[in-house]
Amino acid sequence: MSLAVERANLRTGMVLDGYALQHEVGEGTFGIVWRARRAGGARPEDDVAVKVLKLWEVAPGERKSSMDRFEREFNCGRIESPYLVRSLAMGQVEGNPYMVMEFCAKGSVGSCLRDERSDPATLDRYAVHVLQGLRELHRNGVVHRDLKPENILVDSSGTAKLTDFGIAGFQNARMTKRNIMGHAEAIFGTIAYMPPEQINNNVSFKAMGPTTDLFSFGASFYELITGRLPFGDLQEDKDVAPYIARASAGKWEDPARYGISLSSSWRQALTMCFEPDHHARVQTADALLGLFGSVPASPVGRAVDLARDTVGLLVMHGDQSGFIYNVSRDIRAHGDRLTIGWFDRDNPRVNDIAVVERHTNYISRRHATLELIGNGELLLRDGQLRAVDGRNDWHPSTNGTLVNGKEVGRSGAALRVDDIITLGDTTLKVVVRS
Repeated sequence: MSLAVERANLRTGMVLDGYALQHEVGEGTFGIVWRARRAGGARPEDDVAVKVLKLWEVAPGERKSSMDRFEREFNCGRIESPYLVRSLAMGQVEGNPYMVMEFCAKGSVGSCLRDERSDPATLDRYAVHVLQGLRELHRNGVVHRDLKPENILVDSSGTAKLTDFGIAGFQNARMTKRNIMGHAEAIFGTIAYMPPEQINNNVSFKAMGPTTDLFSFGASFYELITGRLPFGDLQEDKDVAPYIARASAGKWEDPARYGISLSSSWRQALTMCFEPDHHARVQTADALLGLFGSVPASPVGRAVDLARDTVGLLVMHGDQSGFIYNVSRDIRAHGDRLTIGWFDRDNPRVNDIAVVERHTNYISRRHATLELIGNGELLLRDGQLRAVDGRNDWHPSTNGTLVNGKEVGRSGAALRVDDIITLGDTTLKVVVRS
């Protein structure tokens, strides 16, 4: 994309990607959303949302990273799920990127529930939709990181869908302070739903994972149920520190205090979500889905078998999205052990699999190891065996290695088909061709 931009003069009737703009829906610091309709269309089904990145408002030195985040947001919406707002097309207007998205006619889940708060079945249905959307994101290695009621929309059929992946991270990816702390409204609007570890810059990078979104799920639905925030008032600057302290201690306010009676399912769900220790918190959306009905767990892929499969690692999100590292070929070339790490232009042969990560340095130079074990199985371990100061020893990566959102450590994890591996800001999927 070109970095030369001008202010986009958006106006009613203007056609982008075959859709005529109708009216502005909303505007933020760096984005503006319009409702649009397929040119020549006359039905509500022909309507879409068009989101334009106001690149002209972004400092020139930050435009490339802003466009990368915008493209990541678009790609999140390409994940197949009826519970995620679909991305349809992407283009440019006056040098500013825009995306065309599915339009959700009923607006936010909060506005839909405003007159339905007394209907437990509707609330539970929306909760199931959101959890299924989160499950699909997590299965693809994506953490939303900004889940809140405004980012849950409802379409004309009554299906709740997740949207606004502008700061969505990939499992174990860092959120910058700038993105969290933009201005006062952003502080209050985000901290209200953030788990303690996400606020703590010392641990947020290593702690980021599906449990981040599950805490936010609990906080969002607590507000939808009660009309209040779970850890007290959050109206002024002075409220922020006490709010964070209560969240860090797991001291959420019992809705009975407001005359609201929780079902046993909701009480258990909120208790599981508000556990301050992310290791002890509920780990998967499936575990919560089970509280709201008999929902089968996500299928587990079969074990990788190098004896019969051609095995690859598909870059799902990262600087080389769509590229496949051919593990089977590399195992034959390098033996039973492959090293994985950051691609060093000055020394490209440091690792057998060198992962390109241009905008961050969260992948260690010597990050992980793949080992052939048993009858064709593959074991992924964090760190590498190497000599330091004349001593040969195992050295872990700086930021950890995750498989399906869980740290594998030195002992490692045997890989299965469709497993999601997270290294820094890059997610890889285990794929095979038999």
